[in-house]
Amino acid sequence: MSGGANDGVDINDTVSYADLTAGVGVTVDLNITSSQNTGGAGSDTITNVENLIGSNYADTLKGTNSSNILGGLGGNDTIDGRGGSDVIIGGKGSDNLTGGSSSDTFVWQAGDDTGNPTDRITDFTVGGGNGDKLDLSDLLVDEHSDPVTLDAYLSFSSVNSNQDTQIAVDADGAGPSASQQLIILQGVQMASLGGTDQAAISTLIAANALLTSG
Repeated sequence: MSGGANDGVDINDTVSYADLTAGVGVTVDLNITSSQNTGGAGSDTITNVENLIGSNYADTLKGTNSSNILGGLGGNDTIDGRGGSDVIIGGKGSDNLTGGSSSDTFVWQAGDDTGNPTDRITDFTVGGGNGDKLDLSDLLVDEHSDPVTLDAYLSFSSVNSNQDTQIAVDADGAGPSASQQLIILQGVQMASLGGTDQAAISTLIAANALLTSG
């Protein structure tokens, strides 16, 4: 599979395993340009491709040192963007997400909270030149940008001996429900965000690290 650099059609080419029915996920590294054993889809040779969509099973997806879009779909995925400003979409399931260097955007979509998954971001950076973003605009039923209003949707807590911050996302803001998305920001201490829900929301919005409206 080759995207063909500057092929005159679309230099942002995408490889997708969304239709895979093998019952086993794929392991794909966009840095490898020779034949690689993907697991669930056999051996593939992938060159000049920027974007990668996994399967509905547990995948391991790795980007390049350029900007990529990496989507996990279903399953408990491990996604690593490496360099570049990446867009990382874990999808359904509990995912382990790494943006890598540069500013990355982590996206949650409607329905990703099915089954109360817990996603972990291993290297989230708040603010600064390489600040990352949480994009919840499609997951939240009603989109808001006011910290007071968002307090009904987002609950923050310290976890793992106060070393990490957990965000509980209530998609409709109506209180406890059958589905809730948990997001753990590894290495981000709750105190650095202000210590309370509204303070944390305000800190993230001020740093352009929280997107809640389209």
